[in-house]
Amino acid sequence: MRNFTEPIIVLNAVGATGAGTTIDVGAFKTIVLELHTTGSANFTAKVQGSSGIPPGANFETQAPLNTSAVSATTMMLRPPVWASAASPTNPWTYLQSINLADQTVYNGAVGIAATGTDINLQVEVNTNGQRYITVNVTAWSAGAITVTCTPFNVDE
Repeated sequence: MRNFTEPIIVLNAVGATGAGTTIDVGAFKTIVLELHTTGSANFTAKVQGSSGIPPGANFETQAPLNTSAVSATTMMLRPPVWASAASPTNPWTYLQSINLADQTVYNGAVGIAATGTDINLQVEVNTNGQRYITVNVTAWSAGAITVTCTPFNVDE
């Protein structure tokens, strides 16, 4: 039996560059993204993933974390700053995905390109070891994209 959540909106008719909503996928085995574009879309969508910023990590503008003065909630993993470069204190990477219709493999660093023809597709994202994901629009020049995320598990 499948145990899944309702679809979560990552990007909603976005016509610009930038990262969408961060989704916590740590409790799920399988992640399916639906990508729909309009307006003769021309851009690249890249899936980003992170195992999270560990407790106590200091990232650029954040003050050092004093672990003796924070609550248990603060001691949890935090998502990275997607727009900033990946580093030991801001860990993230691009994730591979596979088109569910024809098994086309999208290299994470290359992404999924819309080149003037609108796309409507579903992909499964390789989230092995990832806690957080998002979709980042790059090289945008036209159109808009809507992305939803459906995380689920299969009970065995």
